[in-house]
Amino acid sequence: MTGNLEALTLRAIAAILSLGVIVLCVAIHYEVLRILSRILARYLHALRIKIIAMILGIIFLHLLEILIFAVGFMVMDGKPYMGYLKGLEGGYLDYVYFSLVTYTTVGYGDIVPVGHIRFLTAVEASGGIVLIAWSAAYTFLKMRRLWGQDDILSDDDGQ
Repeated sequence: MTGNLEALTLRAIAAILSLGVIVLCVAIHYEVLRILSRILARYLHALRIKIIAMILGIIFLHLLEILIFAVGFMVMDGKPYMGYLKGLEGGYLDYVYFSLVTYTTVGYGDIVPVGHIRFLTAVEASGGIVLIAWSAAYTFLKMRRLWGQDDILSDDDGQ
């Protein structure tokens, strides 16, 4: 019975760590998009600069979230009963690389999660695609507002 309780506790710890990381990333995502909206509205006046700043801000936001997940993998990797990343050669950049291909759901397969660390991998993949979609929706709405609905919806043939 003790073995089952210990296994359940370890799964719970992995789940709590994974959920904590995604909650942190969602909160950061919201706040950065809110701040970015304020900056675009108040401080930037040229349309081209607004669009470039928005896209670069979103790229850096996603890179920050990827780094947060990489830290999560570093914390869990190789810890007793948490599992490990098979194929990892070592070094922080390998964690960032694995996090990047997981976040974007590319998943090359050269590094494979083993054990409870798989839960963090699954949370990053599902959360990453949602955060990317959120950014795409934000970008579409901002571009539509910046360029004007008529400019986006009209054709060059005068309709």
